[in-house]
Amino acid sequence: MEQKWSFDELEDIQTLMERVRYSHADWIKIYDLYNRVFNTNKPVSSCGKCNIQKLKALKRKYEEEYKKKQGE
Repeated sequence: MEQKWSFDELEDIQTLMERVRYSHADWIKIYDLYNRVFNTNKPVSSCGKCNIQKLKALKRKYEEEYKKKQGE
């Protein structure tokens, strides 16, 4: 099965991790990638806790993929 996202996209999201505030455009980008990585169809949420969970899930996926790349 071909993945619908790239490691570079995950890397781009990592630059957002250290921010305190996010624009609506940031959340659209985050949710778009989240939906492609985890094969879901979640809409952008105004729930802070939900949003943080999405960021953490993407961070874990990035770390997992980074470790795979290091092992190659």
